[in-house]
Amino acid sequence: MPKARRTLPVTKLDTVARQILSDLLAAFLEQKLGADALQNGYVGVSLPKLIQRYCDSGTVLQVDFDLAIKQLEDNKLIGTGPMVPYENTPGSSVLILTIYSKREYCYLTEEGYRAARASPLAFERF
Repeated sequence: MPKARRTLPVTKLDTVARQILSDLLAAFLEQKLGADALQNGYVGVSLPKLIQRYCDSGTVLQVDFDLAIKQLEDNKLIGTGPMVPYENTPGSSVLILTIYSKREYCYLTEEGYRAARASPLAFERF
């Protein structure tokens, strides 16, 4: 039986990833959502808004931001959405059955919430 993947400790996340996690926690608390939202997903912070916040200032490069989001997703600390089915080409002999994220927003998962609460970063409001 395969072992469950352990979540990376917050201290092992890069600085940008920790800041994003902190911002998502602040937005989550501002929305006054419950534990069910963490388990089922919710419409979180706009990804373009996060990109603007971090990358437009020039202090964070787009590649660093993208790697931070990937690190958070790979460790199941955040999710992105909305999830939509792949649109197959009409008339194609190949049928692909899958869903993917349009990456319009990101949200905390239950593990992400716990990690963000354990982080020493102060909450910043959106």
